[in-house]
Amino acid sequence: MHRLILITLALSLLTLGCGDDDPTPPDATMDAPAADAPTGDADPGDADPGDAEPGDADPGRNTRCDDGVLVCALDEPVCDVGEIAAIRDGCWTCINAITCEPWGTPGCETDLSCVAREYCNDCATGSCPGCEDCVAGCVPHECPSEPAVDCRMARPDCGEGNVAVARMEDGARSACWVCVNRSTCEDVIGEGTT
Repeated sequence: MHRLILITLALSLLTLGCGDDDPTPPDATMDAPAADAPTGDADPGDADPGDAEPGDADPGRNTRCDDGVLVCALDEPVCDVGEIAAIRDGCWTCINAITCEPWGTPGCETDLSCVAREYCNDCATGSCPGCEDCVAGCVPHECPSEPAVDCRMARPDCGEGNVAVARMEDGARSACWVCVNRSTCEDVIGEGTT
């Protein structure tokens, strides 16, 4: 299944590059903002138009799934519903908007893979658009959280139905992990204490 997805993606990229009358060589560097892959300490948030570089075709484009800068000469693709255009390995690809991965590939295994305002949902999306099976992905939780932690504590596994949020405790100088119930946002006693 994964081999079929990779072959289909490779053929799609080759087809997009064939017959292109653009004289720009395929390895020419295009103007695009640098973007880091999501980490556990950063909020993927929406793209800020104020951060765009001159010459960007779409300065408001969401860059949370990008893993680097654009180096190929292809135009940004129009992706299907549920997909997002992302720069991966220097060129454009359409990937699952929830997992930031190709369809069917999980976007997380545990909450450690997600930012502070998200948790790893075992059934965040399907393996294809419209599929009713389950693939894990980072999704927002409803509990108040700082965008990132400043303490040296790893994000704890708070147990089923709970989530670790980044919180500034009274008198603390930085945010650290606290376990809360994902439904009520009430503290879970004895887990994830700072």
